[in-house]
Amino acid sequence: MASQDGLDLAISMVSPMIFGLVVGLYLDKVFHTPPVFMLGLTLLGVATGFWSIIKRAYNMAPPPIPPGEKKTKPDSSDGP
Repeated sequence: MASQDGLDLAISMVSPMIFGLVVGLYLDKVFHTPPVFMLGLTLLGVATGFWSIIKRAYNMAPPPIPPGEKKTKPDSSDGP
């Protein structure tokens, strides 16, 4: 299901950003600081989201073909 994969990727990208934003705003309010925690934790959430996307994309990619081997066509008897 490609749409489910896309939704999973979107959620795994946005969730850490929102979490960092909310926790950062809370910490800034508790410690009466300028938006230092908000900016820092939001940027950490962005980095975590990108790392998660890259990790998932790497796991979904087919394994590389070693040099000297030819790419084989899929067997047509496996189904449509």
